[in-house]
Amino acid sequence: MLRFVLFVSLLASTLTAQPMLPASDADHPVTARTIFTVFTPEDRTEQTIWSLQSSGRPQTELTTHRLWDHRDSSQIILSPTAHTRLNTYLERQAARDSLVVQPGKVTVAEILDYPGALSPEQRQLVESYLAIRHGLTLDQRIPRHYLAPSEDGTRVVWDAIDGRDYRFRIAGLGVDEAARLDHRRGTSAYVPGELVMEWPAEEDLNAYLLWGDDDAPTARAVIDGDITQLGRRWRVQSTGQAPPTTLHLDPRQFFARRQAGERWVLLRPGLPALPATPGPGGTFRWEDIQWGEGTSFFRIGLQCSGCTPQPLDKQDDFFTFTQVSPNPARVGAAVDVRVAMAESSPLFLTLLDATGRVILQRRLPARTHHLSQIPLPAAGMYALQLRTLRGHRTSLKLFAQ
Repeated sequence: MLRFVLFVSLLASTLTAQPMLPASDADHPVTARTIFTVFTPEDRTEQTIWSLQSSGRPQTELTTHRLWDHRDSSQIILSPTAHTRLNTYLERQAARDSLVVQPGKVTVAEILDYPGALSPEQRQLVESYLAIRHGLTLDQRIPRHYLAPSEDGTRVVWDAIDGRDYRFRIAGLGVDEAARLDHRRGTSAYVPGELVMEWPAEEDLNAYLLWGDDDAPTARAVIDGDITQLGRRWRVQSTGQAPPTTLHLDPRQFFARRQAGERWVLLRPGLPALPATPGPGGTFRWEDIQWGEGTSFFRIGLQCSGCTPQPLDKQDDFFTFTQVSPNPARVGAAVDVRVAMAESSPLFLTLLDATGRVILQRRLPARTHHLSQIPLPAAGMYALQLRTLRGHRTSLKLFAQ
C-alpha cells in the first residue's frame, strides 16, 4: 500500500542540483526515499508524471490526479488543478526502484530525489527552496516558515507567524551558495507577471527577498490628496544584504484602471510616492529600490497629475466598489463594468434602456471581483442592474452618445 504522502497544493523535466540539507539525528530506514516534484498540468485530463519501476514494471505512479500503488491497487486521489503544484512523496520500501519520468500533457519543472526519509525540518527546507525557485506559496492554513540553510542548521527567511496576514501569493528572490540557489527574478506562479522583482546579474550576493500580500482587492480603496491607494498591501522580508531591486508591474492584471492624467506610484511608509517609468508591453517599473534588512511594506497607487482624483463609488457594505468606464461611451462600443463584493457570489447583470426594455442579461460565475464588457447599441441612457443569489442589489447609470 502507499506508505506515506505529504501533498502540498500550490497555486505555476529534469533532475536538478539539490540543495544541501542540515544533518539529521533521526533514525530512518536506509531503504526509504523522498521525492519532490514541481509540475503544471496543461489540461484537466489525467497525465502520468513519473513512476517507480522494478524490472520495467510500475510499482508506484504519480499522475496529475492520484498516487497509485500498483502492488495492491491502493490510491490517494488528488484534486485536479490547472495551476503549478509541489508534491512531496515519502516511499519507505522503494529505494532500489528506478524513477522514470514520463510526462504527457504536463510540464515537469523540477524533480528532486533524495535517498532516505528526510526529517520534517529537511522536508520544509527543500520545499522552501522549490517554492522560492518556482514562485509557489506553501500551504499556510497552519503557518509554515520558509527556511534556508545556516551554519547551525536553518534560518527563517519568511516568518509565517509575523506574516500570517500576508500569506497570499508569496514569492521571492534568493542567492545562496549553501542552498545552491541563484534565483534573481521572481513572480508568483498564481499571477505570473502581475508583480515581478529582479536583482542585477553581476552582483555577488548572499541574500533573500520574499514578499506576500493580504489578498485585499487591487481596486481603488482610499483617496489621500492627489493619490488613490489600491486596497492590497504587500509585506516584504529581506534577509542579508539585498541589492537595489527593480519592481515590475503589469497593470492589466489589476482591478483598477489608470485614467487620463494618472500615473502609477509606489507607496512606502515614511517615504515620498515614487512614480513608475514605462516598461515594455504596457508594463511599468521602479528601479533601484532599497528594501533594507528586515520587514517593510508597500502599496500601489494612482496619482493625479493635473487632474482630479476619480471619486470612489462604494454602493454599500456588500458591493464595495463599482465602476463603469468609459461613461459616457460611444454608441456601439463596449464599456468595462468592474464590481467588487465583500464575498464570493455569482452576479446577475440586466441592462435596461430608457423605456425599461431589457437589452441584455448575463450571469457571471462566483467570485469576489467581476469584470465584464457590455455593448451599448444606441444613444441614450441605460440602467445596469446588479443582483446576487442572496438578494443583494444595486444599479448603475450608463450613457451612450
